[in-house]
Amino acid sequence: MEYMILLGGLLVFALVGFWMMGRVDRFLNAARAEQEGRQHAECLKIAASDPCVMQPVFKTVSALKEQHPDLWCELSFGREAEVLGCLSTGNVDVAILPGETGGGAAFESRDFLFSPVSFRAVEDCTTLSSIDTSVRRQRILLKQNTSASLAAEFVQRICEQKP
Repeated sequence: MEYMILLGGLLVFALVGFWMMGRVDRFLNAARAEQEGRQHAECLKIAASDPCVMQPVFKTVSALKEQHPDLWCELSFGREAEVLGCLSTGNVDVAILPGETGGGAAFESRDFLFSPVSFRAVEDCTTLSSIDTSVRRQRILLKQNTSASLAAEFVQRICEQKP
């Protein structure tokens, strides 16, 4: 009788373990599928030297997301030389720098104006704002021959915004 109880307990333990492993397997398969889907999504990589440019960038990316639901945007910040270096090496698609920055012959450039405005970040518990709220001119750089890309569409849309 003791052996039957031990065998029954072992069987219950094995069934629960088998059930839990099935759940873990389904979870991992779903996570892998999501990650593979994200890798195949349209990715726009933007680097900027001024964090105050985030508001017009976010507005533009949100508008692009309506037409490109799989859009994923990576936004990086650094000094001007670092941002230009990332664009030169192809680590980013678009560079946003102060208006007086020269890009050279390898890049297309367009200027746009924006007014820094405060916005909330990190689940509305942090506000990012600029002390100087005057209209600023920024230069957007992208590599030559990218006219049909998502980067070119981003540049066109952000330049159409009014400050």
